[in-house]
Amino acid sequence: MEQLFRELGNDKTKQFLKNLHVTIKSINDGSYQSFSSANFNDLDTLEKKQERAMSFIKEELYVNYYLYTNGLVDLNYFFDRVMNYLS
Repeated sequence: MEQLFRELGNDKTKQFLKNLHVTIKSINDGSYQSFSSANFNDLDTLEKKQERAMSFIKEELYVNYYLYTNGLVDLNYFFDRVMNYLS
C-alpha cells in the first residue's frame, strides 16, 4: 500500500482517502446513496445493507488492487476505477 500511495502522489492519495472515509461514513450512518437501489431491496434491515455495502466495496478494492499490483492495469486505470466505486 505504501508503494501505491507513493506512486499516486499526495493529491490522489488524499482524494482516495477522503472518498473512502465519506463512503464508509455514509454506510455507517445509513445515508449511503446505493441503499435505495435494487441491489439492496431484498434486505430488510440497515445492518444487512451495511454488511452488503462494505463487502462489495472491500471486494472491489481488493480486485482492483490485485489487478494493479500484478501489472494487469496501470495506475491511472486503477485510480479511476476505485474512485468510481467510492463516488
